[in-house]
Amino acid sequence: MSYIGKKVFFLLPLILLIVSAACGPATPTAEDALDSSRPDIGDPEDGEDSGLSEDSGLSEEDAAEDNDQEAPILEVPFEIYGGVDAEEFETTDSGLQYIVYEEGNGQFPEPDQMVSVHYTGYLTDGTIFDSSRDRGQPFSFPLGQGSVIAGWDEGIGFLSVGGNGRLIIPPELAYGDSGAGALIQPGDTLIFDVELVEIVLPPPEAPRTVDDGDYTVTESGVKYFDFEEGSGAMVEDGDIVTVHFTGWLEGGEMFDSSLLRGQAIVVIMGEGQVIPGWEEGMRNMKVGGSRQMIIPPDLAFGEEGAGGGIIPPNSTLIFEVEVVDVASSQ
Repeated sequence: MSYIGKKVFFLLPLILLIVSAACGPATPTAEDALDSSRPDIGDPEDGEDSGLSEDSGLSEEDAAEDNDQEAPILEVPFEIYGGVDAEEFETTDSGLQYIVYEEGNGQFPEPDQMVSVHYTGYLTDGTIFDSSRDRGQPFSFPLGQGSVIAGWDEGIGFLSVGGNGRLIIPPELAYGDSGAGALIQPGDTLIFDVELVEIVLPPPEAPRTVDDGDYTVTESGVKYFDFEEGSGAMVEDGDIVTVHFTGWLEGGEMFDSSLLRGQAIVVIMGEGQVIPGWEEGMRNMKVGGSRQMIIPPDLAFGEEGAGGGIIPPNSTLIFEVEVVDVASSQ
């Protein structure tokens, strides 16, 4: 599911935009490398089904696949209330039941904000029908706009960033009498273990101002400045890196941003999936770190430019990036 702002920016995902300055055959994305057989969480506007959209659950192809394969079922008896007394769950006026297992240390989301959530969805017998964790990437959506089932729009609002809990969603707040896909039957109650990973704020209109003397300059000419150094794992070649970004031309015109879509991109470092300036500029960053990079044309798109003129020939590019996650590809 994606979120498109009112302004017209470069509509191709950056993973395609910066896949190769030489314009060679597109390399499979790191997301595909993680699991090429997974069902997609798509954008209903693009004709792709989301496991959380109200219209349907899994796509017809996924449903056919599910008929051929048994869904994973927990090896131990499934406990709907997660091993705690039912009385410890709160019940809202709508009938949603929820519990917060761990309070986060961030803000609570507000309606219309883009939120990023990890989740695992269960039927009441313990059958897992979907999980963002299997894909290694959280699911993003605008809260309170009806782009997901009603139980999610209500339940995610009870979590603060970093918090996790469980939602027990009655059918009238899920897929009702219709069901979804091959696994979610009419009248099914759904259970979700959820974690609010982040509130995705809209991108800034222009890159932040940095004094020229504060940049570090690499031998090849990439300039970078760290707003936050981060404290997690360091980015190294071969790592699967999840990153949010916003890109501007040198004159300040924004051409793309993952924040507008509410979905970070995933790249494998050192595999030539991105322009050379990106790979060089992101080395030694850590999870939680944010950095501004100024990439000269010869490490970006050079004399050819990109995007049918959106990035003109010989353009210097400015990126502000935040490393969300780093995982080994081994």
